Amino acid sequence: QPGSNIGNLRNAAYWSEIAKVYAECWRVLKPGGLMALVLKGFVRAGVYQDLPGQTEALLLAAGWLKHDHWKRELYSLSFWRILQARKGNFDNRLWFEEVLAFRKPLQHHPSQ
Repeated sequence: QPGSNIGNLRNAAYWSEIAKVYAECWRVLKPGGLMALVLKGFVRAGVYQDLPGQTEALLLAAGWLKHDHWKRELYSLSFWRILQARKGNFDNRLWFEEVLAFRKPLQHHPSQ
């Protein structure tokens, strides 16, 4: 749907749509090409959601090769994260964002 934001989707709907985005990245990248993502976990219903880890698992299963991974401490929090901290619903992993780099293999992966 034009104008929709995948980031606003939840659960299976999100993973289904984001998998299409990563499949298109696979299609346009030459073998050996790199894709870099900047991701942050979040809290939903009081439980930390490991978006970086779940994304990594999805991409590895799709045939991407992990190239590199960095964690970067955030110097300030977003408005929403500040509200979570005030409510006492804060996970210290929210102080970080992660940069994940994946490489399209030189050989064709059978699932692609």
